[in-house]
Amino acid sequence: MSNTRKSRVFVTGANGMLGSYIVRTLLNDGHDVTALVYPKSNTQTIDGLPIKVIEGDITHNLPYASYLADCQYIIHVAASTQIWPRRDPKIWSINHEATLALAKAAKKANITRFVHIGTGSNFTQKDSMFPGNESVQHYEDGFGLDYIDSKAKVQKELLEMHKNEGFPVIVINPAYMIGPHDSGPTSGRMILNMMKGGIQAYSKGGKNIVYSGDVARAAVNAMHLGRTGQCYIASGENMTFKELTQLVSDSLGIQSYLLKVPHAIILTVGAILSGFARLRGKAPKLSYTMARMSGSTTYFDTSKAQDEMQMPQTPLSLAVRSCAHWFISNGYFKSNEAFNGKTFVITGSTQGVGNSLAHGLVSRGANVIINGRSETKAEAMLAEFAYAKNNAYYVAADICNEQQCKRLIQVATERFSKVDYLANNAGMSSYGDLGDNSGEVIRQVFDSNVLGSVYLTKAVLPQLKQNDGGVLFISSLAGLND
Repeated sequence: MSNTRKSRVFVTGANGMLGSYIVRTLLNDGHDVTALVYPKSNTQTIDGLPIKVIEGDITHNLPYASYLADCQYIIHVAASTQIWPRRDPKIWSINHEATLALAKAAKKANITRFVHIGTGSNFTQKDSMFPGNESVQHYEDGFGLDYIDSKAKVQKELLEMHKNEGFPVIVINPAYMIGPHDSGPTSGRMILNMMKGGIQAYSKGGKNIVYSGDVARAAVNAMHLGRTGQCYIASGENMTFKELTQLVSDSLGIQSYLLKVPHAIILTVGAILSGFARLRGKAPKLSYTMARMSGSTTYFDTSKAQDEMQMPQTPLSLAVRSCAHWFISNGYFKSNEAFNGKTFVITGSTQGVGNSLAHGLVSRGANVIINGRSETKAEAMLAEFAYAKNNAYYVAADICNEQQCKRLIQVATERFSKVDYLANNAGMSSYGDLGDNSGEVIRQVFDSNVLGSVYLTKAVLPQLKQNDGGVLFISSLAGLND
């Protein structure tokens, strides 16, 4: 949580994946927001938020003096990330000229800090054994992309403004982001494609993957933390493309066939598709440059951002689930599985199998009632479900108590209007021979493993019949006879 006093913050590119998350982070911290969005662009990611929205094209001569009159900070997110065609003057107009124009306006308006969102691609690795850091910058992109070259040049000039003129700029350089609000979709397209099933191809390369919410937190913290005139790589976990596809598959419980494709084949396909794209004048799904990039490895060290920006490191499994949940909630994906909008009560769901089941269901759009003995663990789970806070709810109840079981179902019904499924997962185990256990232990095990399931099933049975629902019993191999 930011400790900056309430301020008004001017955010460009506020309706993009990162921009909209930054807006939400600012609002959660108690700030006011003036959001600049491209005229007639899709604003579904920020619709309904209590912010001031201005439409404007940053490549035009905008009246920044009036826009910034009551603002103390700027977080500049707007940029062109276009990869095809590789060379395009419009990219330079957006990423370079328009950024410098905004910086000059910020200086005239005496902005306290100018937080510029750069790109991790402006840094490189010394070699494959050592992740890149802020000390190894490169201003010549080996892939020949105006996107990276323009971002590198404007970053260099902004830092020179700080050195020569005292301009209060600080640069956040995100790695490859995944998360919710990806209306493009952009980086989340791979996740969306895997949700739809089929073969998922991967190549030999790797990237640093980071949760967009963590980058948003670093950007907001940059208003008062860190050092001006410095760059901060906002990165997460280094992983190969195979590890990334496996992560998505495991996080969402998707049965995907992962196929490694030789890089030479990817390059050939990219070259062919680029040729057709030039003839048709339409961007290919895989360009030759994208094919080249798929075989490269770009790993980063995020320690500077963690130490100076207090940047969190959210598990990437949660980032994947939040992305998938957003796609489902916003109509990008209609699951063939009838989970979306269904309500599940899962006992013993603060750990183990119940925890995994809850995560899998929420990521698919289901409503989940969490139940377990530890409120601390339940609170931690609810924090993990921040991306779907209206879909998960904790109810403390002792399932060995019939009245509390009735109350559990009652609260679930009041919260989500109905209960469709019950997962009897909670249970106790006791080891040793019968003679080694006391009568009290035996009673507790019986009450938890038998009566708890009976009480809950009885309490919810009328609803399950009405909703054509069902009951799942999580048992144990110990329950099978030889």
